[in-house]
Amino acid sequence: MELRTLSHQKVNLDLLMKRATLNLLILYEEYTMLKEFEKSERGLAANYEKKITERAEVDQKVAETELEIEETLVQIERLTERENEIFENFKNYLGDNHKWNDFLHKVYKKKIKRKVKRTTEGGEDSESSSSSEDSEWNESDEEEEDDDMLDLDMCPPDCEQVDYDTTVAFRDQRLDVEDEIAEQRRLLEIQHKDAETLTKKSRAAHLALEQAASDLKAFQLEKQRKLNVLERAVTLRLDQITFFQDKALPADFSPVLIFKRENVALLKRRIQALEDEKRIQRKEKKQAKEKHLMLQRHKRVFQDKLQKMAIKCDLVMIDKFGRLENIEKLETISINPKIEEISCRVLALQARIQREENAAEERLREARDKYIVQMRENTRIVAKTLMVFNELQAYFSSMEAHRKHPNKPVSEGVIKENKELTSRIKVVQSQAEEINRLTAEIRCLSEKGPKILPPVQAPPNFRPVTN
Repeated sequence: MELRTLSHQKVNLDLLMKRATLNLLILYEEYTMLKEFEKSERGLAANYEKKITERAEVDQKVAETELEIEETLVQIERLTERENEIFENFKNYLGDNHKWNDFLHKVYKKKIKRKVKRTTEGGEDSESSSSSEDSEWNESDEEEEDDDMLDLDMCPPDCEQVDYDTTVAFRDQRLDVEDEIAEQRRLLEIQHKDAETLTKKSRAAHLALEQAASDLKAFQLEKQRKLNVLERAVTLRLDQITFFQDKALPADFSPVLIFKRENVALLKRRIQALEDEKRIQRKEKKQAKEKHLMLQRHKRVFQDKLQKMAIKCDLVMIDKFGRLENIEKLETISINPKIEEISCRVLALQARIQREENAAEERLREARDKYIVQMRENTRIVAKTLMVFNELQAYFSSMEAHRKHPNKPVSEGVIKENKELTSRIKVVQSQAEEINRLTAEIRCLSEKGPKILPPVQAPPNFRPVTN
């Protein structure tokens, strides 16, 4: 019995020794593979850390450069305000009623050469003649000036020397500020170039860091894949093995998949859950198909509406622009507020002119109607005048006959007719005056409208003949 126990223990110890030997071999293989990967992994990790450091340095330089640009812009703004302040002090010093106001302003704004000191790369100071961008020396401007203009470099006889010297002092202050502004602008340009260079370096550093991280991740995945290839022996008891296919253990276990017994129930529940999900997805697919058909019908309706609206839009566009235009391009066109304001004024002026033209046409129409009424009245008066003229001719004939035969007695009817003729002649003269007045008024009105023919002239005034 003791021998059997010792034999059983020996078998268990042999089993443990075999398992320990297998584990030792697997660990040795893993150690060997890790040793092979260690050098490459260290290089990739060092490269990754280096790229992180480079990106941090470049980002810090970019931030510093942006801060310097902001400081330079603030300095330029401060100098510009200083320049405006000097000009305001100069205007306040001269006042509005100074005799030499224009001359002193020209002296103040004169562009002259100035020598400024610049530091070379070796640390030595060198003088060079320069001027700010806003006050560059332009000899052509001096040549274009009139010969009779006063010399800006000398004080005129009638101008006070104090005012001239003060103006020159203000000008020197302005030129000093302009030189500082020009220097700051040159510095700003250099800073912008540095910022562009650093931005490119930052972009390259970010790309290099991403590439290094990608290489390190790919290497770690490859290392894990090779470590997973290592096979480990696992001992199982017969009561731990259940074969579900033929209810019996096969002779070859190579195609067998090994997993825990608890996972069988989980797989069964998962199968049922997948069937439920399948039924739900079928129902959702049916609903989605119905919704798709409904959306297709709505799409056709909206396409018809869109086509009608497009036709209406084209008609409106043709009415407004005279041709078809691309609305998207019109939206990208920037509108000048000044041009828009002038266009509004022109439209308002055109509307006012149109209203005045309509009012003038209305007045002309009324004058034309009045003219037609007066023409009819004149025609009636002319007809009556002709009738009176004919009667007058008849009376003259009878008077001529009476003059030839003076002894012939004149009847009372003839005397009555002479009186009536005299009264009618007076009526004709008054009507002729009225015709002349209306003719002048019509001629005045016809000058504002279309050409209107003058009315028929009244017959000349006749003096009555008395016996």
